Amino acid sequence: MTNQEWLNQFMILKQQTIRERLPVMDYYDEKDAEWIIGLQDGLALKIKEYLEYTIEVKSADGLRYDTCPFCFVFMGRCLDCSYGKNHGDCIIRNSDWRMVIQWSFISSTFTNQFYKELIKKLNKEDS
Repeated sequence: MTNQEWLNQFMILKQQTIRERLPVMDYYDEKDAEWIIGLQDGLALKIKEYLEYTIEVKSADGLRYDTCPFCFVFMGRCLDCSYGKNHGDCIIRNSDWRMVIQWSFISSTFTNQFYKELIKKLNKEDS
């Protein structure tokens, strides 16, 4: 599995988890997947390593910048973010991201343990 495929699967599994509770919400879609699959190899590896580090070492959780490949690339440049262009800037009240995080199940679902198991699953598939 390439690093781009790993990142895409990371986001697909988050989307599937959200869809179990919010069937109509598109947190991650084909346009986002195209952007991730099109990343240069070196950048995709850096993003993967960043996610693994923030989750394994920093205990990242939730749907925040430290669990988001897009935030890694566009940190501090939200107006340039491809995710924001597709779903609405995360800081805007009615963006897809804001709509998702308002639900109470998000914090209890996207725990650090959830992400650790997700990484373990993806790395097992990768070997």
